[in-house]
Amino acid sequence: MAALFHDDDPLFSTATCAGCGAEGLSLFGKREEYNYGRCTDCGTLQVVPMPSASFLAEAYEKGYAGAGHCQGEPEVRNRVAIPQYDAICDALECYGAPGRVLDHGCGWGGLLERLRKRGIEVEGLEPSDAMAAYCEKAGFSVIRSSLVDLPGEEVYEGLLLSSVFEHLVDHDDWLAAAHRLLRPGGVLISLQPTARFATFGAQLFRLGRRSAPLPALHQVFSPPWHTVLFSLKGMEALLVRKGFTLEAIAPAPLQKEGGLTGLIQGAVRTVNALAYPFFGVHWPLWVGHVFVFRKRV
Repeated sequence: MAALFHDDDPLFSTATCAGCGAEGLSLFGKREEYNYGRCTDCGTLQVVPMPSASFLAEAYEKGYAGAGHCQGEPEVRNRVAIPQYDAICDALECYGAPGRVLDHGCGWGGLLERLRKRGIEVEGLEPSDAMAAYCEKAGFSVIRSSLVDLPGEEVYEGLLLSSVFEHLVDHDDWLAAAHRLLRPGGVLISLQPTARFATFGAQLFRLGRRSAPLPALHQVFSPPWHTVLFSLKGMEALLVRKGFTLEAIAPAPLQKEGGLTGLIQGAVRTVNALAYPFFGVHWPLWVGHVFVFRKRV
């Protein structure tokens, strides 16, 4: 994956958008040894070629907890992400029904803790051995297999993802499993970074130079972990094709970190609050969004 190739390269010209399904992507840029393509129809960004599920499964199991993708200290990660965890909990209480839910990719258990405080029955699913063991020590039930391998039908009222959907590669199989495991009318709620901010930020920092490396943008461009940064249009198109109905899209709150990062986040929050009445969910400084989808029966 080391070379930066061109739009007419077969890997780009024959690649299919993970969101809207359009064939053919344009070169967007390179981060480390990975190339990102952009769908000209819906604006979704994705790694080209996509890492294999087996490669990522092994990487998550053995090294993700210490890879530096997010805050390494569990207590720090769980504290700074409270606004995002609470946004997911609020969406679940607004659109979901009482019952059992699954936190897919539960990490260090921050969302599990917030759900437990609200009296919501929850279990986690986590491929990282270190993270799963940490959650189990805190008293949570954690599944270590993939969602696709889980048995049963109509098991959960809700399937929750906090900064996880952008990590998936096997979207068709994963969403088929999600549809099978959700009860009729169950909800899939995902908070994730989205393509509009990533596109805007990359163009700003690179001054329009497509050959310049993509900026990390506080880990928004983070291959191989972040395989797809969906646009709002692309996310809806994918989920609708797989048997879901869009209930709501809302801007995702930023984390609350300290130091210079925290000061920048505070300034962005102020700007975003002023812009929301005019631009809604399409404002380019929303780093991510919360999507609520309901299973179609």
